[in-house]
Amino acid sequence: MSNTRGQVPEAADIATEAIEADTLVEACERWGDLFGDAFPVVASENLSMKVADRSHARPPESRGWVVNPDSRYGITIVAQEVHGRRGKSRSYPSGGHAIFASPRNNLRFKATVTAPSGVEIWWRVTNTGGHARSQSGLRGDFFKGKELNSRENPDQTVNFERTSYTGSHIIEAFALVGGNVVAISEPFVVNIFSPFRPIWRP
Repeated sequence: MSNTRGQVPEAADIATEAIEADTLVEACERWGDLFGDAFPVVASENLSMKVADRSHARPPESRGWVVNPDSRYGITIVAQEVHGRRGKSRSYPSGGHAIFASPRNNLRFKATVTAPSGVEIWWRVTNTGGHARSQSGLRGDFFKGKELNSRENPDQTVNFERTSYTGSHIIEAFALVGGNVVAISEPFVVNIFSPFRPIWRP
């Protein structure tokens, strides 16, 4: 009974945040904190979100790697959205709904590898759209998977990202053997809506 009493004020606070939200994206996310995944989210199509120019993404050759696909190797990405004061998580599909940009929201990406031997995993995030461009946040370089504190993750197959810029952004995982890129994941698209900027157009 005491646990229930403790949850009521928290639920009331979340409901107040939802009612007072400035955007539909935030309101839906707050109500989702209370009612779970069944509560509707805002489809990215409703905000006209799409991947913009990504020519700034650095190619593997920029690191001296050779793209040499090997059918014995494969790599795919799955993602979880972790949000709200309760830290709830749910799966997030590529090109999914608009995620509200907030310090309380982040994404956990997991690379699943099929390989006959050990591989080295690298990641590349390519932000697109006017908001990221205006904030010098386009990125596009290669890095090792990191934890939320930005330190390198001991598990190369896991990478955490925070939500920042309005737009459709891409994350990819690369499997390397020596200097050979033997497998590249399909581009995984993440749609972010930031309340601090208008909806930027490509």
